[in-house]
Amino acid sequence: MNSDDIYILLVDDDEDDALLIRKMLERSSREGQMFKVAVAGTLAEAMRLLQEVPTQVILLDLSLPDSRGIETFRQMYTLARHLPIIICSGLNDEAIALRAIREGAQDYLTKGKISQIQFQQVIRFALERFNLEKMRTEFVSMVVHELRSPLIVAGEFLDLTVKGTFGNLNGEQTKYLQLVKKTLGRLNHVIDDLLDLTRLELGHIELKKTYFDLAALLRKTLLFYQEHAKRLNLMLKLKTPEHCFVTADEEKLEQVFVNLLSNALKFTAKGSVEVELTDGPENVTCMVRDTGPGLSAEKIDKIFDKFRQFGRTKTEKGEKGSGLGLAICKGILAAHQGDIRAESKVGEGSSFIITLPKQNTLASAKGAA
Repeated sequence: MNSDDIYILLVDDDEDDALLIRKMLERSSREGQMFKVAVAGTLAEAMRLLQEVPTQVILLDLSLPDSRGIETFRQMYTLARHLPIIICSGLNDEAIALRAIREGAQDYLTKGKISQIQFQQVIRFALERFNLEKMRTEFVSMVVHELRSPLIVAGEFLDLTVKGTFGNLNGEQTKYLQLVKKTLGRLNHVIDDLLDLTRLELGHIELKKTYFDLAALLRKTLLFYQEHAKRLNLMLKLKTPEHCFVTADEEKLEQVFVNLLSNALKFTAKGSVEVELTDGPENVTCMVRDTGPGLSAEKIDKIFDKFRQFGRTKTEKGEKGSGLGLAICKGILAAHQGDIRAESKVGEGSSFIITLPKQNTLASAKGAA
């Protein structure tokens, strides 16, 4: 394996197109750098080859015998988010192209409309851009780790001071130190979110999968929010079968539902928040629906982007969120081979729909960040 060569997995069931693209790339060289191309005709074969052959870039057709459309990209991205994916499709559809780019594709090429030189450039640029993004994410992870330790120490000394370990405090001093403690708590929460997100983006997430009752998890989670909903004069409803068993990481799915429920209650001024679980033969579907202000189509398309905050910019306590919660939810579900989407209309509330395989076989770990 030449370290200067670029190893490509081409996923395309059209033999003529695959042969043409392969020849275009393998004929090319630059200062001894060659394109080495492996070809898969189905998504299942691509998944197998990812485990068997060196791969640095994926060229993906969206129309395959075992998958079609944007769902093809989503399944591939779930399995290979640690690699740059370039869509190379015969479908010249700007809406699908924009959605794919927004969801993580490096580029979208239309077959027959790009020259050999442009093809090479797109692949090289995508690989370089992806590596830069990975370096940035790794840097953020390192910085966040470095921030966490001094914050923990500061918090411990602050607790000791408030308790009077270093001398008695008057009421005014205690009041302001409590405010500092609260601020440190918010900062620690943001750091936790950043760590979760960087682990997901780098593929360093460990899934501790067990066989458990998802319906019971939802009942427990909603019970936790019942009193909070009453204080806000909101109805909190649950519609679920008696049991619904899945194999997944229970703690991480609880994190998803906690995030969705807290968001729904935060942005709903009156009415209700409803959770509905549907048990299917292979997948389960869970909907979290609120009667909040709703979002426009333009905003709903970007709601899972990092640092996006729509609707009210502050919670009922005047505290801003990190804008990472929904991106983390999407990453956790993608790691489970599941998905989350949002539907909303201005003035009519929002719904978040989760689809989760009851049995998923995705590799569960790649180490800790």
